[in-house]
Amino acid sequence: MSEKKSEKKDLQSVNESQNEIITLENLDQLIIKRSQTLKGQVSRQSFDEMADDIELSEEEKKGIKKRNFMSSVGSALVNTLGGWLNPVIGYFKGVDKDISNAKKNKMLTNVVYELGHTKDSMEDVVEFLSSPEGAILANMSSRILDNYPPDSDKIAVLSKVLANIIKTFKDEKFSALFEKHKYALSQIERLTPQALVILANSTTYPDFPVDTDELLNEGSVIRTEWCYDFSRAFCNKKGIDEPDVINRVNHSIMLLIQEGYIQAYKEGPNTAKCKPTTLGSYLLTYLDENSDIKF
Repeated sequence: MSEKKSEKKDLQSVNESQNEIITLENLDQLIIKRSQTLKGQVSRQSFDEMADDIELSEEEKKGIKKRNFMSSVGSALVNTLGGWLNPVIGYFKGVDKDISNAKKNKMLTNVVYELGHTKDSMEDVVEFLSSPEGAILANMSSRILDNYPPDSDKIAVLSKVLANIIKTFKDEKFSALFEKHKYALSQIERLTPQALVILANSTTYPDFPVDTDELLNEGSVIRTEWCYDFSRAFCNKKGIDEPDVINRVNHSIMLLIQEGYIQAYKEGPNTAKCKPTTLGSYLLTYLDENSDIKF
């Protein structure tokens, strides 16, 4: 099959119980199959049987206070519904595993494409993962990924970060870079994907109006509240006009300010400019300015 005709395929992640490849594209179908299995394990008859087994003494029915009575009912339910709870718990564990595998599959697939989608790029990924340092960094990335929903756009942000790390793997100074990468990932873990994309677009931050002390020199740090003014200017430049979306952008920008990644400086009379701090600039080498994520 030629490269022109070949379609982008996810790296394989096998569902052990169903022997199917788990991707974000077929994740919904696999969850439906699990739910059908669950329904088969817990029939209507089993519900009726369990209900018949839940009995309370006359003393519990008549003489116990409502709070204690409900506690007794809860204990009886837990003891009696074990046959129902176990399949449900097993279902959620299975779904959690499917989602986790699908997200890791998508991230590794994205990484290979970020590195050029060649045999060499795949070998680079394997070599990176096979090294002690690479395994640690990949595990940190995986841990961050577990906190993200199975959303392709958001996974793409972390994929670009990991790809940029792998690009430095063959550097003779990688051992020294390893600590830098660990620190960067620990900082990235603190931020939402939206906040990371906003930070990555720092070169296009618009000037924004703000009430400032006229005695402040140009370039001085703005100490007054400026988060919402900047959020509104940022959204205007990006063509974002929905109130709910503006609020989410504002929350992400507030997070960047509170964590010390961006700061505003006086640009002119009643005008300010937002710029990344030293810490923010540190992370920019791992991010992609062209990331396009839905807020």
